[in-house]
Amino acid sequence: MYEYRIENKKYSLYNNNKLIFKDKEEISLLFSKELLKEKEEFILHKHGLEENVECFFEKNHHFFNIIGSELFVIKGRFHIDELNKLISTSGYATFFICKFKNNEIIVIN
Repeated sequence: MYEYRIENKKYSLYNNNKLIFKDKEEISLLFSKELLKEKEEFILHKHGLEENVECFFEKNHHFFNIIGSELFVIKGRFHIDELNKLISTSGYATFFICKFKNNEIIVIN
């Protein structure tokens, strides 16, 4: 199971306690916006290093546009509890984005 941790005031990502990356100032999150049953829903597709997330975006945004979805990236410093809930809880992306839009999830400076 993936888990972000704050170590020395920077992000580290672990998978089953195995280090994936460390010492990152910010995390990038890639979402799609879907219209399901006349309601906006959001899906998290990728998270982690900016270069990996941007690469996925560049390769896939055209395809998502064709099927009527919109891809977008949010980059920043997020509260660790919200970040871990986002990556571990199916369906939490919509709640995360709603909280983000309402300034309930703040990007930490």
